[in-house]
Amino acid sequence: MAIADKPKWSFWGPTVDLYKKLEEIANRDFGKEAASEFLKGWHLWSKAILYYVPSNEDQYGPFRCGPSYPLIFHPNITRTMASKEIPFPSAPYAYNGGGIINTFYQPFENEQQTPGPLRAGVELTELKKMYHIWSDGVSVMEKAIQQVPANKRAYAKRTIGLGIFIRNSILTAINTKKWSVLNRKLLAESNRSKALKLLNELEIIVKNEIQNAENTIPVVNADSRLGWEPSMEYVTDKWHLEWKIKQVKNVLENEVSVYRKMLKI
Repeated sequence: MAIADKPKWSFWGPTVDLYKKLEEIANRDFGKEAASEFLKGWHLWSKAILYYVPSNEDQYGPFRCGPSYPLIFHPNITRTMASKEIPFPSAPYAYNGGGIINTFYQPFENEQQTPGPLRAGVELTELKKMYHIWSDGVSVMEKAIQQVPANKRAYAKRTIGLGIFIRNSILTAINTKKWSVLNRKLLAESNRSKALKLLNELEIIVKNEIQNAENTIPVVNADSRLGWEPSMEYVTDKWHLEWKIKQVKNVLENEVSVYRKMLKI
């Protein structure tokens, strides 16, 4: 509601003080006692978003669907010679569905930008800043929830739920980018002990993402608007999050473990 109110007062007359108007909106939606804390949370989210670095691989990858985004192991041990890209499951009647989600994460290059391997480190640094500041905004609001009047608390919880969903999506983007970098290093690593160390790091990412997906299920169950987009329909509801959990567990149990055995041959 606040998002719709802000453009309204930006373009309609008479001219108003938009910061003052935000205070009024916070008072209306969360009550006077909690309003200042939710304003702090909004401010932190506004600060966090400045650290987002847009790229095609993120736009059509983890930031397209959030914590339901899969992690694909790069070494191809399938013996099928097929691409490792997997179809993202979606409703058959969806206009785009999973067709605009590229599941095999890799840099998409063009001549107007720095190559992916040179961008990745900077993008990770910025995304980590974004994640921590966004998380601080969520924490501020969570601590203030008891100050919200009972008749406004459901809306306040949905606001926090949205914040948690975005926070978890940022974490998925961080984990996916780290996963991609480590996989590329693994493909080029000829030292067995160093390769095994890379596998250990990849396992940590998988376990982190399982926890992240599990932590997202309660918020999408509480608010059916989360994880839905008109042209794709649902891509991050409980079903898709559980699909992602199964997918990464399969990667861990049937691909990473096999590659670990191969390194001992």
